[in-house]
Amino acid sequence: CRGIEIVDVDYSGRCNIFSNTIELGRNSQHDGKGISLDRIRTIPGAGAAKIWVGNNMIGLDFYQHNSDGMYLSDLDDCMVVHNSIWLRNSSPGAGNSRCIRVRETSPGDFTDIQLFNNALGLEGGGLLLRIYCASCFSGSDFNDFYSYGASDEISYNSSSVTGLSNWQTTTTFDNNSLNDNPHFQNYFDLHLKSVSNLIDTAMNMTIPTPAIDLIYDIDGEYRNPATGTPDIGADERVTASKRPWVAEVNHDFTLYPNPSTGQVFFKGLQKGTLEILDNQGKILQRVQCSEETHSLDLSALPPGMYLIRLVSESETTQVRKLIRQ
Repeated sequence: CRGIEIVDVDYSGRCNIFSNTIELGRNSQHDGKGISLDRIRTIPGAGAAKIWVGNNMIGLDFYQHNSDGMYLSDLDDCMVVHNSIWLRNSSPGAGNSRCIRVRETSPGDFTDIQLFNNALGLEGGGLLLRIYCASCFSGSDFNDFYSYGASDEISYNSSSVTGLSNWQTTTTFDNNSLNDNPHFQNYFDLHLKSVSNLIDTAMNMTIPTPAIDLIYDIDGEYRNPATGTPDIGADERVTASKRPWVAEVNHDFTLYPNPSTGQVFFKGLQKGTLEILDNQGKILQRVQCSEETHSLDLSALPPGMYLIRLVSESETTQVRKLIRQ
């Protein structure tokens, strides 16, 4: 039983697995996997190609053993960022289940993996992490490792480590990570409750162009990853007090064409200020608008992704994403 499975692929450029919601319920078979990536290799000469796995919510509720929230085997250069995984297993053999399993079938088949800003929850036994190859695991921090009703166990290079502090001592990884109940809504809805300590605790990251969609969470909420205070996991819990510019409004504006080669037209504006921001949240331009329609010439901006923010006189704010070709 698989949510997503990619096997035996050669690639160049981008290989992104983003913003998927995967729910695998009480399955009568074992060997369930939320995301399974096996033997994905960079084509020689492809340059700085990288596999990005991010903004995924994976909820697994199994009776049978040998289940993985995420299974990563024999990959070239993989970044696992801002994922939320909850694995519930009531099988007598639940110890064979893992939130994330990393393996290589022979030395050198797995180049590198790094884990940042992921929320891992486990109930009923098993492993939070199963790392078979120490040499291919080069970075991990600002994650949350939590087991409910089981030990916080991680298997690393054939040795078992219990507890986050022991994991930190053994590996020098995850010095800023948490061992805290993520307070997901439920087993399958992995959005955060307001009491979660994962809010505002993720690592600031400059997201490169191949993975630029990660500046938004799974719901399209802007997480301001480079200079803001993003949340651990796939969900950026947005409230009016935390992100005033996304307060609910009844008057939405639209922009077109999108993507644009330069000229952009707006409809449905409120009286206020239009702001153009780059993908790190830096304001590049401000213009006042007093009519419901407006136009801007953005041809001087280099191609890329930009945010268009409307701040009305009543202090409600809306954000739209614009692609400049």
